[in-house]
Amino acid sequence: MASERTGAHAVMAATGLLENPCLFEESESGMGSSSSNGASFQPPNHHLNPAWIATEYLDFCTRYPPPSALYLQKHLRWMFRSKLQPQQGMNVNGSSSSMSISKRKFGAVDFTDWKPRLWTFLVRPYLETIEQYQQIVLLYLKHSHRDAGGNTSTLSIPPSLQDLAARFPDPTFKFIRHGNLKNEN
Repeated sequence: MASERTGAHAVMAATGLLENPCLFEESESGMGSSSSNGASFQPPNHHLNPAWIATEYLDFCTRYPPPSALYLQKHLRWMFRSKLQPQQGMNVNGSSSSMSISKRKFGAVDFTDWKPRLWTFLVRPYLETIEQYQQIVLLYLKHSHRDAGGNTSTLSIPPSLQDLAARFPDPTFKFIRHGNLKNEN
């Protein structure tokens, strides 16, 4: 047992678990999204991929709805933080800036890049449904699998999002913002 080896009485892992609920997963077969037929598929290192973690979280939210969309927003921001949040004090080219903190925080970030744009998009008040957040995960997957030339590499879509991806193959910020999913049936 860890407490016997370290002498520690407790461990604080709250931030780490918000970012990656699979933090203490011991095997590759521990967690995973199931497809509609009950089969489970997980790519290698799925527990390190925020899209797969977020998809599993959203699957649970579908079964056990949270009290408000704010819960979805906060949890997904923690899950995508390491991949999307712009680094404070970094210029677009990645070098350190000598600007004031407020200018470094907002002025040095290229919001035409999809990562900071998706990061700030996650806090918009018009995101109200689980389906909109699922579309955000699909948008993340689409952009994260593009090479420098804009070509999409082989995309591994979690099973529970495959129907949604087939109905809406090209998610965009505008599409998600207008909540078109709420009107589709």
